[in-house]
Amino acid sequence: MKKRSKVYLDQAATSFPKPESVYQAVDEFSRTVGIGSGRGFYRESREVSRIYRETRTGIAGLIGSRPEEIILTSGATDSLNTILLGTLREGDHIIISPFEHNSVTRPLNYLVRNHGVTFTRLDGSLDGGIDPGEKIGRAHV
Repeated sequence: MKKRSKVYLDQAATSFPKPESVYQAVDEFSRTVGIGSGRGFYRESREVSRIYRETRTGIAGLIGSRPEEIILTSGATDSLNTILLGTLREGDHIIISPFEHNSVTRPLNYLVRNHGVTFTRLDGSLDGGIDPGEKIGRAHV
């Protein structure tokens, strides 16, 4: 039997081991700064604010946006929940792929049940992908 290579697309949350540079950066931050952002005006707090500003500026440069348009969160699930729960309102309808992670479908199902949002999940498969010509209805799944 031919061994198939595995492609794991949820790597950011569970990758192990991390690159050595990640361990070094976390260790250095923990030992020299070690606090959250926005805690005050003392030296360590100003250092965290500087790191956040530089990070937002770097990301903005990579994607062609302004630093003030970059919001840092604890991870992808937090980001998706912030976007979905913070922007969708009663009567809104969105379209999702059949491949969405629980961090998308769970808040959407909550919004359907409690806030009058609807969504359509497109048909598709891992073999065939998504048909871009598919007619899209207004039902939610």
